[in-house]
Amino acid sequence: MKRLEAEIANGTRDKRSTVAFKQAARIFVDVKDRVRSSEDLDKVLGNSPMYDDVKRILMETLKPIEPKERARLMHEFCQLDRVGPVRAGQLVEAGIRTLQEAADYLQRNRRSSLSQLTFNSLDMVQNVSLEQAEEVLRILQDAHNPKEFEILITGRHRRGLEGAREVTLLAVHNYKEPALYESRPSANDRIQVTRRHGERDAMTKQIEDRLMWPLRVRGFTKEVRRDGSRQWACLMRLPAHPDEDRAERSEALEKNEGTYVLTAVHTVARDAVGAAMVWLTGDFAFLKKMRAAADARGYRLTKHGLYRLCAPDEEIDLSELPPAPKTPQKRKNPDEPPVYWRRVPASSELAVFEEIGEGYVDPERRNFSNVLSGTRKRHNVRRKTMADV
Repeated sequence: MKRLEAEIANGTRDKRSTVAFKQAARIFVDVKDRVRSSEDLDKVLGNSPMYDDVKRILMETLKPIEPKERARLMHEFCQLDRVGPVRAGQLVEAGIRTLQEAADYLQRNRRSSLSQLTFNSLDMVQNVSLEQAEEVLRILQDAHNPKEFEILITGRHRRGLEGAREVTLLAVHNYKEPALYESRPSANDRIQVTRRHGERDAMTKQIEDRLMWPLRVRGFTKEVRRDGSRQWACLMRLPAHPDEDRAERSEALEKNEGTYVLTAVHTVARDAVGAAMVWLTGDFAFLKKMRAAADARGYRLTKHGLYRLCAPDEEIDLSELPPAPKTPQKRKNPDEPPVYWRRVPASSELAVFEEIGEGYVDPERRNFSNVLSGTRKRHNVRRKTMADV
């Protein structure tokens, strides 16, 4: 659209062509997968002269791109924040050819999730230190009753490392969650534990009100966004001095003053805190070995708990299952009978290690990516954001 506005301003595109451009943009998504030539366009749009300009514009957009040019564009688009090879390829296929067009497209289609929070005009901490992470932990602990929510620190900071872009916390609650889940073979022939908590889950809403609302009332954050069924994200403002009161914090929030830390808060039931701590503490290589050990013994290790595959002759009480989703997931073999997974009570990490037959590893010694070759390392490199373009 930037190119269109420039051409209209320069007078190089007449009104009829502008209308045709808008028509082509609207139907591009529908025809791009089945149109590769002018004959294909004739089949889709017909032979009416009114579509001549539309066909010309579409053929320009669908023109095959040279491999070298495609590689150059993908390398350039990958410099944007949260854009990998797959997303870069999608941008190229959509006809985007400049970095500014890609940034505008991502800005218009960004999702309200943890990775897409807007940091413009804020003093964001790019490398959160251990002291700052502990300060955020104290803020949440002081804002909640420890009998209702137990706040624990996870992630890189629990492994004794600095340099993370966010603080990852775990809130342990006493709400009752279903311990039995139904699963069917998915499209890739893997058995996965299906979480059925939707956007309107009453318990999720109650947890959000009790957990995140006190932070807004006390003036530590202005906005809280939901990122998944049991995860929230917010920009936590660090107090300027120890005696800062609520009025000063609220005034600083309105003026976007102070230092802000990206904070992710996960929640889990009391009897599943062990698996959640193992999952969220990481790192990736360590977690990969733990999941492989669990799979070898018939378990499934997830962020929501450690699950055991029920035997075929085990008696199943269907009333223990959570409510079914309104939109059922598409499966490769819908007629195949389901299997059931039951959560194994594990209120500590040691219980998880013992259940899957592994020796306990201290959090400070779980940086397996630093010593194992061929494993993915998550370097903390600041990439270009849409604000940098």
